[in-house]
Amino acid sequence: MNQDRLTLLYVLNGSGATRTITIPAQKTTTSATGFGKVTKGDYVRTIAAGKPALLGPFESCYEDANGKITVNADSVTTVTAVPIHINKTTTPS
Repeated sequence: MNQDRLTLLYVLNGSGATRTITIPAQKTTTSATGFGKVTKGDYVRTIAAGKPALLGPFESCYEDANGKITVNADSVTTVTAVPIHINKTTTPS
């Protein structure tokens, strides 16, 4: 999935158990305006049984060298993940 800060990830947990989705940080140290260097951890979300979740948008620290992110689930059985790209819009002048 290409990560451009306008990409969200819709995840549906169709199982009867809670599932954990992890997006590992590729760069664990980054700069934040007003804060200097900050440490970034993995993006981890728990999704209740039978429930959907909307994850993201994702910061550049989750991108690999090819501009993609990795999505890991503790179990992939009955878990559906779909990237949603939101087009940039401009305000007319």
